[in-house]
Amino acid sequence: MEHLPERFAWLLALALLLPSSLFVVQVLLAFLSPRRTPHGGVGMSGILATSGNPHSTSENGGNPAAAVVVALLVPAHNEAAGIATTLAGFRSRMRSSDRLVVVADNCSDDTADIARSAGAEVVERHDLSARGKSHALAAGIAYLRHSPPAQVLILDADCQIDPDFVATLSAECVRYQRPVQSLYLMQAPLGDLRPVSRFAEFAWRIKNWVRPLGARALRIPCALNGSGMIFPWALIAAANVANGNLAEDYTLGLDLVRTRHGARFSEEAVVLSQFPSSLDSRLGQRSRWEHGHLDLIVHTAPLLMMEALGSGNWALLGSALDLMIPPLALLALFAATVLPVNSVLFLLGGSIAPLGLTAATIGGLGVALMLAWIGWGRDLVPFSLMLQIPSYALSKANLYSRYVTARERQWKRTNRD
Repeated sequence: MEHLPERFAWLLALALLLPSSLFVVQVLLAFLSPRRTPHGGVGMSGILATSGNPHSTSENGGNPAAAVVVALLVPAHNEAAGIATTLAGFRSRMRSSDRLVVVADNCSDDTADIARSAGAEVVERHDLSARGKSHALAAGIAYLRHSPPAQVLILDADCQIDPDFVATLSAECVRYQRPVQSLYLMQAPLGDLRPVSRFAEFAWRIKNWVRPLGARALRIPCALNGSGMIFPWALIAAANVANGNLAEDYTLGLDLVRTRHGARFSEEAVVLSQFPSSLDSRLGQRSRWEHGHLDLIVHTAPLLMMEALGSGNWALLGSALDLMIPPLALLALFAATVLPVNSVLFLLGGSIAPLGLTAATIGGLGVALMLAWIGWGRDLVPFSLMLQIPSYALSKANLYSRYVTARERQWKRTNRD
């Protein structure tokens, strides 16, 4: 019994070290890699306008993917208010051979009619017992089986894509013969300069831009992010798309890693969406995403690590370790909890080693966060606001406590306003 406090201190220190060390390595490798940066006078709209392969155009005959038929698959639930604009943007980026397929899923508005008027092939699905994006995607895949394309590109119904988006992703999919995840970014609504919005956008960049760059350098497959992801037809047709998980895209990506077809990250193709303007809608959206991620950490990641070690699938082991990195605010809250607890255990006579390891881990996280800010956050978050990051993390404590008390378990559409 006398050794229990010290063992507990070591357990806490190692629990913090495991996800933090991979996070730090990913940020460091991303920072050292050639990359597009958002600062230097180029905002997100500039990145969207100038991204893509400069040697690739929508009808480039020299592109190995020029003759490949890509089906743009768009799941949509009650998107009548904005889907016409979205589809017009998609059509302007498509090649003449590409197809646009919209799944109007359990809609009670004019989404289907508007999509048809916009020139899309429309699949209407009505099944209130099976709600959510994954079931809509399964319906779209089933429709495409009648006339399969070479590749399927999944896009949300509320996003924008850069001029060479389709051609760039299609070419990479042909080259690597595996799924490719584009750079999927989220912006705060125009004019929203609240610190909480800036921090949310910065955290999103770290998750979807910085860490995938580092993971690519480590040869870890990229997690699928839900929009702007392209698949060879044979892979997506055989996949269990309707998995029903809150983090359905993450689950699909892990299933593909299991079969040694993990996704590759491409920052050359950019898809841009927007956080809801309402903080309540944003909180609901984040709750679903982050509770789904926490479910995977608790229930799936340990099993994946054992499976990877048993099968020698090192890409799967890398993906499992990557999955273990919690949302950034939760990682900060955990670090802020472990440090005082281990400090007290040391003062009560425990070893200084667990406390020293905890302090070194937190120092590494601080360095990684500053590198991420230098490379990807200076245009969003002034240095003076960086001191408010602890307050931002603390503001999300209730979201994480609800994972235990009132966990999100079902898909719900996010209000756009």
